[in-house]
Amino acid sequence: MEMRRKLIRATVDVMAQKGPDATTIQDITETADVGFGSFYNYFKSKDEIRFAAMEELLDRFGSEIDQLASFIADPVEVFASSMRTAVKTLVRRPEWADFLVRVGFDTHDHPRGLFPRMRRDLQIVFKSGGLAIEDPSLTVLAVAGAFLSMLAAVRRGEIPPAAAPQRITSVALRLLGLPEEGIRRLVAKPLPRDVSVALAAEM
Repeated sequence: MEMRRKLIRATVDVMAQKGPDATTIQDITETADVGFGSFYNYFKSKDEIRFAAMEELLDRFGSEIDQLASFIADPVEVFASSMRTAVKTLVRRPEWADFLVRVGFDTHDHPRGLFPRMRRDLQIVFKSGGLAIEDPSLTVLAVAGAFLSMLAAVRRGEIPPAAAPQRITSVALRLLGLPEEGIRRLVAKPLPRDVSVALAAEM
């Protein structure tokens, strides 16, 4: 398991710098300081380890963020709090942010990772009837795309890291049609607990 973790950590680091297409298996094994042949004891291909790295990385803090929902009753506030915590975590771990920006979201229909959780939380918002959304599926994709674009802007220095959680969440809430007064209220509320500090120290 330790060897597998080393390979996944190396994949995140290398793909964050070079992107998935330019990264080779040799890049990964050299960064992990393991023999090239050892790679195939754990993964069949570069694509397989890329998906494994995405799932493990995003599922790691996705499951922690899920715990926020147990403290919050309003589905819109659950979404806003989850997004703020995700951005705070990614600001504290810039290599995770770079990996996510370069690799993108896995939009396949499974429960793991950040995008499936975002889609799930938004579907709960839509079903609650609090917001009138004409095309929920496209709205989810629009929110996810805006999230990635603004995360890239943070890494380029166009959005101050300290302001990123509130600004990115505010844009996402506008895409949902939430009034400005409601947006200001939600992004200013204290989070139930700051899971981003502990998560940034992991992996």
